Amino acid sequence: MTATQRAASAGSHQLFEYEEPRPGGIVVAVDDSPESVEAFKMASRIASDRRWPLHVVSAISPFPSRGLMPPLDDANPSVDMMRIDIRKAAIADLVATAGPDSGYTQEVVIGRPVRSIATTAEARGAELIVTGRKTHNPMERLIGGETGLQVMRVTSIPVLAVPSNGHSMKCVVVATDFSESSVKAARVAAELMGGAGTMHLVYVDEPQDMIAGIPVRYEGRSPTDIVGWFRRTSSLLTASGALRIEPTVLNGKPAQAVLDFAERVGAGMIAAGSHGYSRVERFLLGSVSTGLVRHAPCPVLVARGPE
Repeated sequence: MTATQRAASAGSHQLFEYEEPRPGGIVVAVDDSPESVEAFKMASRIASDRRWPLHVVSAISPFPSRGLMPPLDDANPSVDMMRIDIRKAAIADLVATAGPDSGYTQEVVIGRPVRSIATTAEARGAELIVTGRKTHNPMERLIGGETGLQVMRVTSIPVLAVPSNGHSMKCVVVATDFSESSVKAARVAAELMGGAGTMHLVYVDEPQDMIAGIPVRYEGRSPTDIVGWFRRTSSLLTASGALRIEPTVLNGKPAQAVLDFAERVGAGMIAAGSHGYSRVERFLLGSVSTGLVRHAPCPVLVARGPE
């Protein structure tokens, strides 16, 4: 299969792609970081195991001068092509590690990484987006330096964020509040596990608020309800395959409780639903999925539910 080059134009999105791309499957975002290399390796393993098509996309941010300094704009197309050629060669070397018969497709785009990754995945009808996951300091987080988290916020496609060290998926922890988004995360995780292995379905009962020394119990938290929720969710996950479901109830702050539990059981992945909080809401209120993505030592899968 050969690559087809397209002419670059100011503000263009797609600059080259392989012929006859296959839609669906996985879109993996890569750059020149170790985390994205590990993301590609994991995406490749999943694609091979599940026999899904894999599409590699690499987004290069446009120069900030475009449209603001016309004398420099004239030189941008040739500079862009040079940047594309360098990134294209690096991606070709990475894809080659999967073997000559992998059938993986690839493209390089000029555009804002978050929107480019999401747009590419949505246009292809992807079932999963895989990105690398770097460690960011508080200032980088505040100004939006976390690409994986931003992609999770702008797309409804499940996103798997992978750190620089690899893990297996024989043991997975799913943080659930039994909402549609967390059930979706559990179902996607079960599919990635191939219907085999151990899934720890974890519900965290947060400390009760106190008013005038009297504990306030929230609606829907009774043990009977929790047991019923576990049974219904487990029935959705064990309809086929040999997946072992281990329900667990924890106490404490959700993100930290899940992280501590995942470490104890040696989880190779954590999955969670997200309710799609805005950046301001996440900054002010916190978010379980955000906390997991930022602090988990293993890959984290996040699936969004309906708005």
